[in-house]
Amino acid sequence: MNPSAAYLLWLGLTLAVEATIVAALAPRGARRATLAVALGANLCTHPLATLAAEYALLPWLALELLVAAAEAAALAHLAGLRPAQAVLAAAGANLATALLALGLSALG
Repeated sequence: MNPSAAYLLWLGLTLAVEATIVAALAPRGARRATLAVALGANLCTHPLATLAAEYALLPWLALELLVAAAEAAALAHLAGLRPAQAVLAAAGANLATALLALGLSALG
């Protein structure tokens, strides 16, 4: 698979998994706004994190923590989630995709 196709596959998988988790953890009345913010935040953080990982600019864990923090900030400030809700949603979503990526990478 060429690198562009592989990147788009990972991006799509990330968006699907993280959007599902964030929407599930969002308050009922805020799910649509939360979903939109989560997708937008991921569209910003994913390419930057991919480049940083590709060039080994930061250790993997530091990169994951920065991404989760940026996404939590977006969820709190743009979607109006309480800070604890935003951190839980961002951390849960990023943990899920990190574990998925590690598992799929181990397979092949």
